[in-house]
Amino acid sequence: KMSDQENQVEENESPWQTILIGLAMLAGAVFLYYTFTNLETEGGSVRMNWIVALAYKAGGKWPVAIILAILGAFTTYSGVKKMMAK
Repeated sequence: KMSDQENQVEENESPWQTILIGLAMLAGAVFLYYTFTNLETEGGSVRMNWIVALAYKAGGKWPVAIILAILGAFTTYSGVKKMMAK
C-alpha cells in the first residue's frame, strides 16, 4: 500500500516525462553500444559511470546495451500505458 505522499508524487509525474526518459534510455543504449564498439576497434579511453564500466568488464558491450534498452522500453511502455489510462 502506497502512502498519500508516494501516490501524489506518482500522480504529478507526467506520462510524457516518463516516455521521454524511456526514449533517452533507448538512445543511451545505442550510444553506449557504438561507444564500446569504437573503443574496441580504435582503442583509447572514455570516462564513464563505474557501474557501466563494471557491467562492460563483466559481460561486454551487448549486456550493457541490452539491459539499458530493456529498461528504456519498459519505461516508455509505462509512460504510454499511463497516458492511455488518462
